[in-house]
Amino acid sequence: MAELSGLPAFEERLKGLPDDERRNAIDALEAKGMSRLGDEALLERAALVGEMLGGLDPDTCGAIVRGQASPAQFSKALASLPPSAIHAWAELAFQAARAELTGEPAPPDDPSAVKAALSALGQRLPAPEVQRLGTALTNLRILSNTEACWAGRRIYAEVHELGAPHDRALARMLVKR
Repeated sequence: MAELSGLPAFEERLKGLPDDERRNAIDALEAKGMSRLGDEALLERAALVGEMLGGLDPDTCGAIVRGQASPAQFSKALASLPPSAIHAWAELAFQAARAELTGEPAPPDDPSAVKAALSALGQRLPAPEVQRLGTALTNLRILSNTEACWAGRRIYAEVHELGAPHDRALARMLVKR
């Protein structure tokens, strides 16, 4: 955070905020900035999220997958990672916040690459899982935590198995969900 505080945009956005609001504002910068990161960073993020989801109870896991985790749930999830992974996550979060503050342009969306990645993913999975995952991805916000957790664990487990360029397209799609 010390490096962020040296950026004029950081002070402009957060000046005068109480500590709890300041923490929330930093969390928001990190979340918004993730989509601005490059492919390699997003692949690292996908690996870390996959590792994180694998060690969580279904309620916490599902809340994270649906983007509805409380700060306490997310802290619990991070704490489930080994120290080296926590450090890697902190570095990604810093990069994301810096990218957001400096207005780093996000790589453009490529719907055809996402479609190809999802097709490649579908070829790797049994037909019932393809259907289940497709249903989950289109209804993610209303899924039960158990079903959202299954979908998140399944898709994050496959990101690195797809190989380039599909892994990158899938990692970018996941950061925007």
